[in-house]
Amino acid sequence: MGNAPEMTRDGKAAPREIDEHLVSLLAPVSFEAEQYRMLAHAIELMHKDIGLHVLAVTSPTAGDGKTTTAINLAGTLAQAAESRILLVCMDLRKPSVMNHLRMAGPHTVGLVNAILDPAMTLNQAVTHLQRFNLSVLPAGPSPADPYELLKSPRVGELLQEACRGSAESDRSL
Repeated sequence: MGNAPEMTRDGKAAPREIDEHLVSLLAPVSFEAEQYRMLAHAIELMHKDIGLHVLAVTSPTAGDGKTTTAINLAGTLAQAAESRILLVCMDLRKPSVMNHLRMAGPHTVGLVNAILDPAMTLNQAVTHLQRFNLSVLPAGPSPADPYELLKSPRVGELLQEACRGSAESDRSL
């Protein structure tokens, strides 16, 4: 058995709501969202002092909340009208950013495609969420050897391209 997707009156699939844990996007005035604002404020102070443009969210084990933290932090930083935030999913083994945001599936064009195709620009792989003033670079299709792919010099080139603002962002997570 399966579930039929909700449909709009014109017969198109209704958009799914994003993951309930993404409080900075769904409940920006909640206590939980305030905690992400405090973290964002600390990061903004570092950005001001040292010119921080790229921030990595990582941990040693699965299930620690890396994706939830990265999306909520990106959502919080994107709330400032002048901010241009790019959220990059670099988990090539089990990418989940797009699933949390209830966007396209695992075969979406993304980072993997941009690494493998030097002719592809960052903007061609980025999805813009206008509603949240946020851009997302999904992981893309799962590669055979994610570790080798992430060691590619092309990854550094793409991050530099993001820092230069070609993906219409001034910070990348």
